[in-house]
Amino acid sequence: MSSNFYSLIDKYDSFLSEEKEESFTVKKSNKSKVLLSCPHAVSQLRQGRLKSAEKETGIIGLLLNELYGYPLIVKTSNQDDDANYDPSSDYKDEIVNLIKENGYKCVIDLHQLSYERIEDINPGVAGYKNFKNKELLNSIVNIFNRHGVDKVSIDHPFGAYSPNTVSSYVHNHTGIDTIQLEINSRLVSKYCNKEYMKSHIKEVTEALHEIIILLDKFYEEN
Repeated sequence: MSSNFYSLIDKYDSFLSEEKEESFTVKKSNKSKVLLSCPHAVSQLRQGRLKSAEKETGIIGLLLNELYGYPLIVKTSNQDDDANYDPSSDYKDEIVNLIKENGYKCVIDLHQLSYERIEDINPGVAGYKNFKNKELLNSIVNIFNRHGVDKVSIDHPFGAYSPNTVSSYVHNHTGIDTIQLEINSRLVSKYCNKEYMKSHIKEVTEALHEIIILLDKFYEEN
């Protein structure tokens, strides 16, 4: 991985903290058929309640785009909305359009779990409705395990069952594979685990890089 990895973490931390007018940023690319999504990279408003940003999801997405050129959509300002909850969302509609225009085969929608949760990683696939290939999903789990991320739980505590989640909305409107990937904040957030933040965020980023390589190979052959 590039030697400037750690400086990029600080760069994108600052980027996501800046005030912006646009609701989201799109970084198109033909380097992969997997589109990364970060709808909670900034704060959200859900049922009148302000929810904190899951900023590290945005940092990871931006790192993967910068280092490997993977396509990305990331929320960059709170428009009094929650793209992963609201029934209608420009963010979700943009993902559907990107898929139709670029032929993406999978969306990995990044989120963060509370540090109090026991799970390290929680892939949500709505009871395998959104991602039907169990063998391929097990291979994804194994990649996380090889990177020292052991407590992986499919569909628990979050399964992306609601049709308003980014993952289910996109699958229902396009038919492609989608995964709502929840990452425990203690692995990646300096506010939860300041001493280990940078080393674990690197491991998670490297695991996702390997996962995207795996998925691209699968879609190329199938």
